[in-house]
Amino acid sequence: MRLGHRSGVLRISEAMLAAGTIVTALLIATTFARSPNPLSSRYGYSLEKVAYDVLDVFAREGVPDAAMFDESGKLLSSPRWEQSLKVTLQGLLPRDIVFDLEVYNVTYDRANNTTQLVKLNSVGITNAQSEKAFVESGNVANALRPYTCRKFWVLVLKLTLAEMGGR
Repeated sequence: MRLGHRSGVLRISEAMLAAGTIVTALLIATTFARSPNPLSSRYGYSLEKVAYDVLDVFAREGVPDAAMFDESGKLLSSPRWEQSLKVTLQGLLPRDIVFDLEVYNVTYDRANNTTQLVKLNSVGITNAQSEKAFVESGNVANALRPYTCRKFWVLVLKLTLAEMGGR
């Protein structure tokens, strides 16, 4: 009878040791395991949402007004304002995201009763080495946002984002 009691205690001890080993292994695995993209694991983001969020920050903070126009409402010379927007985007986005921003002025032609988009930036507002970065990426997103300046300009901002490495 005593032998049966010992084997029961031994089996319970083995089960507790196995459970402890499994819990320890899981804790170690979760400590050292990292997602290849911390944004996606932390925030569950989509690249399109990031693009719209960036453009919303631009609008909320008045970035186009501050970067593109002087005190009188005149468009600053190129490439000064393009470089300013590029630096701002580099500060807002992670390094592994490639961006391209296009800025359009909305103009109204009274003679033809039409609205046209006139591209303002003559210099690329991008951190991509070439267009290939967007073609080769497995994840590309576009976002468009209208923006009305305090200087009575109506702009359309088009932001294209791509993940480097095509994750």
